[in-house]
Amino acid sequence: MPDPSSKCAEAERLIHAGRLPDARAAVEKALRWAPNDQHANTLMCWLLMQTGKAREAVAYARKAVASGPRIANSHLNLGIALMECGQFAEAAAALRAGLAVDPHHLTLRAQCGNALHMDKRLTEAEAVLREGWEAAPDAASRHERMVSVLALVLQHQGRADEALKLMDGFLAEQPGNMEMLFAQASTMNYAAGTDPSRMLEAHRRYGVAVAGTVAATIAGLGPPPRPAPAAGAPLRVGFLSGDLRTHSVGFFAEPVVLGLDRSRFEVFCYSTLGSNPKDPLTARIKSGRVMWRDIPGLSTPDAVKRIRSDRIDILVELSGLTIGHRLDILAAGAAPVQLTYCGYPNTTGVPGIHGRIVDSLTDPVGPSPYRADDRCTERLIRLDPCFLCFRPPNHDIDTARASPSGEGHVVFGSFNAMQKIGPTTAALWRRVLDAVPGSRLLLKNTSLIDPRDRDGALARLTAWGLPADRLELVSATVGQREHLEAYRRVDIGLDPYPYHGTTTTCEALWMGVPVVSLVGATHASRVGLSLLTNVGLQDLAVPDEAAYIRAAASLAGDPTRLADLRRSLRARLLASPLCDAAGFAARFGQALERFALEMSPNP
Repeated sequence: MPDPSSKCAEAERLIHAGRLPDARAAVEKALRWAPNDQHANTLMCWLLMQTGKAREAVAYARKAVASGPRIANSHLNLGIALMECGQFAEAAAALRAGLAVDPHHLTLRAQCGNALHMDKRLTEAEAVLREGWEAAPDAASRHERMVSVLALVLQHQGRADEALKLMDGFLAEQPGNMEMLFAQASTMNYAAGTDPSRMLEAHRRYGVAVAGTVAATIAGLGPPPRPAPAAGAPLRVGFLSGDLRTHSVGFFAEPVVLGLDRSRFEVFCYSTLGSNPKDPLTARIKSGRVMWRDIPGLSTPDAVKRIRSDRIDILVELSGLTIGHRLDILAAGAAPVQLTYCGYPNTTGVPGIHGRIVDSLTDPVGPSPYRADDRCTERLIRLDPCFLCFRPPNHDIDTARASPSGEGHVVFGSFNAMQKIGPTTAALWRRVLDAVPGSRLLLKNTSLIDPRDRDGALARLTAWGLPADRLELVSATVGQREHLEAYRRVDIGLDPYPYHGTTTTCEALWMGVPVVSLVGATHASRVGLSLLTNVGLQDLAVPDEAAYIRAAASLAGDPTRLADLRRSLRARLLASPLCDAAGFAARFGQALERFALEMSPNP
C-alpha cells in the first residue's frame, strides 16, 4: 500500500512555497490512499480554511481528531473551523478538549477564550484566559491573541478602562503588535474621558500598520486603475462588508444598496463572510439588481484582483475597526476612490481610505471644540440632515404600554450592548433613578444570556452605584418581534455615554419610547443628537449630566407627554428624514458623484 506520509511531506513543501493548489492535489492523493490518515486530514482542513471553505474543513478536522493520537493542534484546527461556521459552542467544546491534552498551548487557550466570547459566555472566557495570563511569566511570553481576546472580553463587560490598561502594558513591551493596536484603538470608543487626540493617534498607528503589512504582498499589483468613465456612464460602486445580512449594519446599508439610481450606478456587493441563502436581508439585496460576490478567505492580493476586475470606481467599506474587517483590501488600493461608512464610529486610520461619511451634527464643521476634520485621517463627507437611513421593522406591533409587575412606576430602559455601559454611564443612571423616586431600570442585551454573566453584570453595576433592587437584567430574546415587544415595558430610553446607541435608539423611537442622550465631543457621543434632532426631539439631546438628569426626570413627571409620544413617535419617525429611503439614497448617490469628481485626476 502506498505511504501517504510522502505525499503529506510533499504537500508541506508546496505550502511553504505558496503553491496551495498543488499542495491540495498532493493531499487528495494521500487521502485516496489512506482516508483516515490524521496528518493528511489535518493538512486538508488547513488548505480548505485558506480558501474560505470552512464547512468542508470541519469534516476533515473531525476525522483528524478521531483517527489518531490525541494531538492538541487537531482540536485547535477543529475549533477554528467551527468558529468560522458560527458554531461557537461546539468550537469551545473542541478547544477545551485540546486544552485537556495540552493546558500550556497558548494559541489553543486564546482561541478557546475567543470561542466562549463569541458564544456570549464572557465569565467563562475570562476565566480561561486569566489562567493562561497568570501562567505566563511576563508580557513577552503572553500570546498576543490571548491578551487581545481578554481585553475584548473586559470591553464587552463594560470594563473598557481595565482593557486599555491591559493593552497599554502589552504595547509597552511590543509596540508594533498589530492585534493589540487594533484592540486598543477600537476599545477607546467605549472609555469615557479618552483624549480625542490620543484616540486619533491610536487609529493612525493601526492604519499605518495595516498598510505596512499588505505592502509586500501587493508589490506586483501596481496602483488601482483610474478609468475615465464615458460621458453619462454609470459609476460602478462596490460595498464591502460581512454584515450585508440581518445585522444592525445591514439594516442601515440596505436602503442605500437597493436605493441607488441604477441609471447612474452599477452596484456590487462583496461579502467577506459569504452569503447565507436563508437570510432574508441578504435575499432582498441579492434580488435588487446587484452583482453579488462572496469573497471569504480570499488573500489580500486575490481580493484586490477580484474587485479591480469588476472595474469598481468607488469602494465603500462598512466595518471600520470591527472584528472580521477587511481594511487590508482598502489599504492595498482595490479601487481608485475608497470610503468608509456606517459600521464604525471613528476614523479607520488607513492611509488608502479617502473619505468617511458622517453628518454635520455628528461631526460639526469648523473650529468648534470638537474639531471633527482634524480628528480623522479621511476627508469628511457630510450627508445632511442625517448620515443614516433606518429601515423600519416588518412587524405589526402595538406601541401601547404593557402592564408588567411594578405598574405605576416609571421604567427607564436601555437595550444597548453591555460594552457601552461602563462606570460613567452607571453613575449617571444612578442619579436619574435618584431624581425619580420609585423608578426602575430595565437593561437588555446579548451579554446577559449566560446566568453567570448576568450575575457578574449585576455585581459590577451595583459596585458602580446602581441599586440592585431597582435593576432588572434581561437576556436577548429569540427574534426581532420579541425584542421589539420588550420596549412596551419601557417608558423612557436612556442612551449610554460616551458610545451612543444607533439601532437601539431607532427601534425605541419606532416603539414610541423617547430617548434621553448626553452629547459629547466624539462621533460616537453625538449620534443621539443626530437621530433625535431628525424626529424633532432635540430637547432630549443635552449638553451635560445635569441637563440629562433634568430631561429624564421631566419626562418621567409628564405622563401626558409620555402618552402622546407613545402614540405619535412611530408616525413621526416614519415621516422623518430617518425613514425617507428614496431621498436618502438620492443624497447618498449625489455625495458619491461629487466626491468621485473631486478625486478625479486633472485632465
